[in-house]
Amino acid sequence: RVPRLPGCPAHGETELQLTRLQKHGLSFDEAKELFRSIDWLEIYDEQHSVDEDRFIAIGAIRAGVVVVVFTEP
Repeated sequence: RVPRLPGCPAHGETELQLTRLQKHGLSFDEAKELFRSIDWLEIYDEQHSVDEDRFIAIGAIRAGVVVVVFTEP
């Protein structure tokens, strides 16, 4: 399963993609690599799950170890 990443752009929203890449140093495609792996840790973020269930994923991708915050669709 590949969760919906908060602010994940629709097709054609390259300006938003570039802004996110510059801000976080990680593209959406790179972040999605984490969820294609079977070896990652998922933590439920109860403190920030008021309006929607939020999760924190930690694991390794080609670029190194990453932390990704996401919500379920």
